[in-house]
Amino acid sequence: MKGMKKPLKIAQKIMGFCDMMSADNIGSFAASAAYFFILSFFPLVMLLMSLLRYTNLTRDQLTDMLAEAVPPELHSIMTGIISEVYGKTALTVSLSALVILWTAGKGFMALKNGMDIAVGASKKRNYFWLRILGTFNAVILMAVILAALALGVFGQMLEDMIEKHIDFHGDFVMFVVTFRKVIMIAGFGLLFTLAYLFTPDWKRSERNSRRKVRILAMLPGALVSSLGWRVYSALFSYYLRYSHGFENMYGSLATLIGAMFWLYGCIYLILIGLEINVFLMADGNDTGGAGKDDSKP
Repeated sequence: MKGMKKPLKIAQKIMGFCDMMSADNIGSFAASAAYFFILSFFPLVMLLMSLLRYTNLTRDQLTDMLAEAVPPELHSIMTGIISEVYGKTALTVSLSALVILWTAGKGFMALKNGMDIAVGASKKRNYFWLRILGTFNAVILMAVILAALALGVFGQMLEDMIEKHIDFHGDFVMFVVTFRKVIMIAGFGLLFTLAYLFTPDWKRSERNSRRKVRILAMLPGALVSSLGWRVYSALFSYYLRYSHGFENMYGSLATLIGAMFWLYGCIYLILIGLEINVFLMADGNDTGGAGKDDSKP
């Protein structure tokens, strides 16, 4: 019987974790966040195209550059957007920026609400404060994408400059290429750790009795989410590449629907990671309390 206690205890903990996730209904928050993030994608593309129009890039150069960066299924959509943007006025930039800030901000609010539910923070913050946070995160998203585009346009120039002034450039690049998957997982793990630490309202948490939440307590869920994101993305990409289920079911909308499914799964994994951290923290508190009770005569 003693040998059966440990497996039964593990099974009970797994069932308790599943019950907690079911009660929190994190799938609805993941779906809402994915929906608004997808809505902000096309205005974001139009805004970026509008900004690039004021650079030295011609329409053909921009089309060729994007043809290498996006899937073939999106080429016709991107070409149409580029042609339309180059014929628009500066008003398009302002309208696109407003739409991005609104929809991306709503997506962040949905993600944050899901995180607050996961940590047991039932009381919500001020709506306008959440909108400000959502707008701030949308601006960060813009900055990251603009930086990625800048690296895409001037990447060769930067590489030549680094190779000219830094001797270990070749070894460094070889190291990055060899361990790029590990570096990517570690980078996402760090990003998720910071998101778990600063995004939820830990001060109002009803599931955490500690006054301060340490960064080490966020690592288990961040690692699970990072690894899960990598595995999920690889499996989903493999499915889209070798299966025609999406194309047969959704036709010309297959790429858009596929992107929404992928983003939904990724956000769901982020929330699962936070649920893991909260469950482990609560379980640690219960174990500590049980230990103190058992020591009494």
